[in-house]
Amino acid sequence: MLDFSPFDISIKQDGMALVEASLSSHEKTDYAIWDHDRICLVKRGRITLDYVAGNTELSDRDIIYLPAGVKHRWITPASHSAALFMICYDKGFFTAPPAVHELFSGFGRSFPALEKFSPDSTIRAGNIRYLFNKLMMEKRSKAPDMKVITLGLFITLATRLLRTRREIIEQKNMTSWEQSFNNSLKYLEENIQEKIGIAELARIAGLSYRRYTEIFKQQTGLTTNEYIRRKRIELARKLLQETGNILHASLDAGFGDLSHFYRVFKQVSGITPKQYIDGQAAISRD
Repeated sequence: MLDFSPFDISIKQDGMALVEASLSSHEKTDYAIWDHDRICLVKRGRITLDYVAGNTELSDRDIIYLPAGVKHRWITPASHSAALFMICYDKGFFTAPPAVHELFSGFGRSFPALEKFSPDSTIRAGNIRYLFNKLMMEKRSKAPDMKVITLGLFITLATRLLRTRREIIEQKNMTSWEQSFNNSLKYLEENIQEKIGIAELARIAGLSYRRYTEIFKQQTGLTTNEYIRRKRIELARKLLQETGNILHASLDAGFGDLSHFYRVFKQVSGITPKQYIDGQAAISRD
C-alpha cells in the first residue's frame, strides 16, 4: 500500500504539495484521475505508470511528467518495490510574476507528458535528485519562510529539467564530427600545458589534418595555434595571480622558453607579465 493518506491531496492553499510514496513488490494502486499536474522521480526500485493509452516503465532516477486529468495507476513488478517522490502542483495557481506563470503553464510543451526522462549522466541525475531532496527537507522543516524557499527550489528544479532535456536533445542531434570535434577540444583544454600537435587532435576527432584545421577555424574563429596560445596565456595569468612567479607560470602553462613566453604574453595581453603582476598588486591594494 502507499504510505501516505489520503491519496488525493489538496493543494488549493499553497499551489503545490510534496509527496513521498512507497509501494511493495507486486502491487497495483487503484485507477485515479487527479486535478493537478505532477512531476515524479523514482527514488529507488522499478515501477510502471499504467494509463489508458499505454504504460511507461520507470526505474532508479527516472523522471516523468503526469498532467492533470490522466486516468492512471502505479504497478510494481513481483521482484521489485519502489519509492516515488512527487511534486503536485496547480499550474493555474502561479499567475505572477509572468515568467513563473509561463514556466509552469508551459512546462508540458517542452517536457512531454508520460514519457520517461533519464538524465544521461551521474552528475546531472545527482543535481536533479538533490533539488528533489532539498524540496522535501524544506517542506518538513515547517520554517516561517518555508513556502518561499520551496517555491524558489521548485522554480529552479523545473528550469533545470527543461534545460537538461534541451541539452540532451541538442547533444543527440549533433553530427558525428561535432561530437568528435568537441571531444578533441575538451582534450586540448584539459591538457593545455602539454605539447599537443594538430595531428594528434585531428586523430582524436577522427578527421584529416586539413579538415580538422578548417572545422577548428569555423567553430572557434581562431587557428589551432592561436587558440592554444590564448588558452595557455589564460592559464599563465591565473598562475601569476596565485604565485607572482613568472618563471613558474611560464613553465606550468606549457612555455618551455621564457623569452617566447614574454613575447606571446605581450601579443595576447598587450602588456608584459611583470606589468600584469604589478597591475594585479595595485588592484589588491585598492
